Amino acid sequence: MVDNFRPQIVNLRRLAMVLTLATIFSVVSMVGIFAVVEHYSAFDREYAARSDAIRVLTQSIAKNAAEAAKADIGAYDQLATDQAALASHVEILREGSSDTDGTGLPPTDSLSTEAARAMDELNGLWEQLYSDVAFLLSQRKQVALNDNLAEKYRGGTFQSELQGQAQLMHEWFLESNAPNTVLAAVEDLSDSANLLSRNLSDMALKLNTGKGAVIAEVRLRQSISETAGSLVKLRDVIQENGMLDSLISAQLENMSRSYMALSDDAQVILERTGVLLIVHYYRTDIFNASNKLYQASERLASVYQNVAEMREPQQTWGYTAAVVAFLLLLIRGLVARRIARLTLLSKAREAQLAEEKHQRDQAAILSLLDEIAGLGEGDLTVNATVGEEVTGAIADAFNEAIEEIRQLVASINQTSAQVSGAVRDTRSTALQLAEASKVQAHQITAASKATSEMADSVKQVSRNAQESAAVAQHSAELATHGAERVRHTVYSMESISEQILETSKTINRLSNSSEEIGEIVKLIASVSDQTNVLAINAAIQASMAGESGRGFEVVADEVHRLAERSNGATKQIEILVRTIQADISELVKAMAKSTVGISQGTELANDAGNVLKEIESVSGHLANLIKYISGASAQQARAAISISDSMKVIQGISSRTSEGTNETAISISELANLATRLRKSVAGFKLPGQGTLLPRKQIMSAPRIDKLPELETLEGVGQTS
Repeated sequence: MVDNFRPQIVNLRRLAMVLTLATIFSVVSMVGIFAVVEHYSAFDREYAARSDAIRVLTQSIAKNAAEAAKADIGAYDQLATDQAALASHVEILREGSSDTDGTGLPPTDSLSTEAARAMDELNGLWEQLYSDVAFLLSQRKQVALNDNLAEKYRGGTFQSELQGQAQLMHEWFLESNAPNTVLAAVEDLSDSANLLSRNLSDMALKLNTGKGAVIAEVRLRQSISETAGSLVKLRDVIQENGMLDSLISAQLENMSRSYMALSDDAQVILERTGVLLIVHYYRTDIFNASNKLYQASERLASVYQNVAEMREPQQTWGYTAAVVAFLLLLIRGLVARRIARLTLLSKAREAQLAEEKHQRDQAAILSLLDEIAGLGEGDLTVNATVGEEVTGAIADAFNEAIEEIRQLVASINQTSAQVSGAVRDTRSTALQLAEASKVQAHQITAASKATSEMADSVKQVSRNAQESAAVAQHSAELATHGAERVRHTVYSMESISEQILETSKTINRLSNSSEEIGEIVKLIASVSDQTNVLAINAAIQASMAGESGRGFEVVADEVHRLAERSNGATKQIEILVRTIQADISELVKAMAKSTVGISQGTELANDAGNVLKEIESVSGHLANLIKYISGASAQQARAAISISDSMKVIQGISSRTSEGTNETAISISELANLATRLRKSVAGFKLPGQGTLLPRKQIMSAPRIDKLPELETLEGVGQTS
């Protein structure tokens, strides 16, 4: 049945692949068509927007040119801005733009022949307008200067200083009863000055509009000439009538200066009249050119609209591609439904075959569980059978893991035995050291007694000079005996120092052994982690197998529990090794203290031996020096007291040495207990070639050694000393 379904499924999948590719092609075509249409539509919108902007700017330029001709400085700024903006739009429409500015607009000439002609027309009109605007902008400074000068003469209400001076002179001559010819000359000058002021104001107004400026120029020139003649005539008439004195002469000079100031302004305005008339001419030309450019931009916008309408049929192709893609997708769905139905029928047959395989795998799993049943109790002698079934790889992995655990447990047993032997040797050395301390204490006591007897003898010699010879002889003997005891003490201390050095070496070996145990513990932890990973992998495979993998889950649980027990034992061993290393460190410190104490005791004992030698020499010559017996006796008494103090110090040092030895023995006992606990931590595992071991709980509950029995006696000896 499966063989009948599979060819149909393969053929239908091929058909589905072809339909899928066709659908993708249709969708890509649709997207491509719409993308191209949108791409060129964006160009069309850009063309339309720029042509609209050109129309707006042409009107703005015409308006600002008219205002600029009237000396509006702000209009000049706006005119320059409009010129630059219009130039930019025309250039982009003519030359196109690159992709760097985000548009990539093609040149207008590339659209059509009609577009090229319209663009050429617009460009020619723009060049003419551009040159006119450029000239108008170049005259900005001249226009501004003339406007500033003419501003004070605009409005028609200007009255010059010359007019006021003429009126004042007329009033003065009236009061002075001047001749009529003089009064007439003054009135003529006042009328000329008034006319000059009116013509100057009229000229300033005409320059704003440009209309009537030529007639106003002629009138202004005529007024200047008439005013100058009236001023000369007035001087001549006053002089003819004999009225020209210093006061009138000064007034005439002031009137001449006022006339010259007014005439100078008028001459400046007249000199710039030509420029202003040209500006007004260009203003008219700019207005006409702007209207022509506006009409050309409308024609160009119409061409752009025609080009955009030609692209509208392309959208129909996109809609057609969308319909084809939908139909192909519908057919693809029907084919997929048929494939799904045939696949379900095929899966049913495969499930039946999988059930049969599950039964075979279940039997193999049960067989593997029976073979490794003793592993949970710590029996490392079990072996799983490796076969061709699905459990073969798992059985092989179990065997490798069990073999690694066997080697580790055997190594731990061997190491703990070595540690126990080293502890026994160290404990024996500690006992010898304690015995030597006991002998030392007795010798120091004897030396102390001898020193006391010597002191008494020296005092007796001092009281009884006649018995000094006998006492001196006796003192010599005591000194010899004391020196001998001191030498024995020194020899004992040196022996104790050597034994302490040997003990230090043994402790160092013990520290090295504990480090080896630590390395073995790390190896055990690594194997436990590997076993745990193996159990997790087996559990994952069992969960993936579904119902057929439940037997794998049981095996994985057994392995996981074994890994946890191994990991727990490893942590206990690690804690014990750390405790051993800490105790060894404390033991080394105690041995160092003992060595320092013995060294100090040796130095003091040597001092005491030297003093005793001196006493022996003095006692030998005492019989010959009887006449100095009193002084010698006093000297001997002081030396005896010094020796007694030295012996007390030695006795204290000996007590401290004894205490250090006791502490060393206690640390060794703790080390022995830790070695025993290390051995017990792996006693629950059974190795090949071994008998049945005690249960782990019974082994771990064995009593520990708190103190060495021999040390209790030594503590009593140290206290007695």
